[in-house]
Amino acid sequence: MAAGAIGTEECGKNAGTGRDVQRYTWDADANIASVNVSTTNTYDAFDKLVETSAGPTQFLYLPGGTQPFATMSNYQNYLRVFAPAPGGTMIITPNGHNGVISYHRHTDWIGSSRFASTPAETVYFDSAYAPFGEPYATSGTPDYVFGENAQDASVVEGATAGYAYDTLNRKYSAAQSRWNAPDPAGLTVVDPSNPQSWNRYAYVGNGPLNAIDPLGLNWFDWVQGGYDGSRQTCTLDGASIPCAMLQSAAQSGFAAQCPNNGCAGIRLLQGPGDSGIFQQWVSHGSWSNDGGWTWQTGTGHWQTVGTISANSSFWGYLLSKPWVVSWILPVAGPVPGVVGVGPAGGVAWNPKTHNLCVGIGLGASAGHNAAIGPLLTSSGNVDSILSGWSVSGGGNLPFPSPVAGLGWLVIANSSGVAQGPTAGVAGLSGSVTWSKCVNLF
Repeated sequence: MAAGAIGTEECGKNAGTGRDVQRYTWDADANIASVNVSTTNTYDAFDKLVETSAGPTQFLYLPGGTQPFATMSNYQNYLRVFAPAPGGTMIITPNGHNGVISYHRHTDWIGSSRFASTPAETVYFDSAYAPFGEPYATSGTPDYVFGENAQDASVVEGATAGYAYDTLNRKYSAAQSRWNAPDPAGLTVVDPSNPQSWNRYAYVGNGPLNAIDPLGLNWFDWVQGGYDGSRQTCTLDGASIPCAMLQSAAQSGFAAQCPNNGCAGIRLLQGPGDSGIFQQWVSHGSWSNDGGWTWQTGTGHWQTVGTISANSSFWGYLLSKPWVVSWILPVAGPVPGVVGVGPAGGVAWNPKTHNLCVGIGLGASAGHNAAIGPLLTSSGNVDSILSGWSVSGGGNLPFPSPVAGLGWLVIANSSGVAQGPTAGVAGLSGSVTWSKCVNLF
């Protein structure tokens, strides 16, 4: 769809200091409609940039791809072709080389292009990056890619001042260490326990050494696992799956069975709500070898071969969270059995990791001596918070009955803080316990 500007924004450097300013206009879908007035952009139905007036230049994508597979000029001449290769490398073939490889792009642990080599084993590009993406100590022909995000669209748009990197949903400015637009997901992605999530312009929660955001929507902590370094998709049991969806799957304890128990050649797409769609490529043509490249001639389509039902109910959400049962037996005090101190303990179950934790310790209570509830938020690994020594405190209001009601529980140790609502005996309590967790399956 052609972009119709409905808003403007200036970012970068300002004229008052004699430095550059980038001026953007935006369309109704929060896409950049124009850059510095002279360059206009066109997007497809999936909000992917398909053409910019500079050149003009066109952008081609693989099915499910978020970065261009190729760039073209005047609808017929290839400018560059990007072919993913094993080991997380990328093969680049510029126009005029007749299919001959120009150079190989080699990336680091977060997908930044640190080095590029030619088939003759010479240096094409070499660079280092500051934590938030500003390149330094560079040599050779520039090939800047930071955290999986290239800047091919930004180059032709003339928006490279400040090292702008492209994603499907917005651009990242390494010079400013922030996005050029707020998170399109709005306040729905805010985590009350993580102050960094409230800043909708912040890049990967201000943790750029360990995290990436290939879509410009939600960042992914590479160190905590699951990311394979490919620029287009991740793989899960042999199936191609959008990396952002893999992140959500890991966080929600998601599991799905591929059609006929075979995931090879299958891709998984995000469907309506939290549903998923399995598709398999069906070719209508044939494969041929031309100048060292293997091409598919003819046409093909992605055929739906299975679906995953969404489970977005309130109770489904609660059951996906860790649950804790806690108790205190006040054997000594003003009112034994009700107010006093005594042994304390608890049992916790995490359905995502299948960990069962059992704890014992010492506590004090004023009426509140038993409760149950889910842990909805945590500032660290919840299994680590539930393991070893921890301090907990909570209370329940005398509602909806004088002796039992709803309340809140907080558990903390050196690994972080976990908390959530409870139902139990009215009153207040606190305890110090030591717990052991066991993975059941």
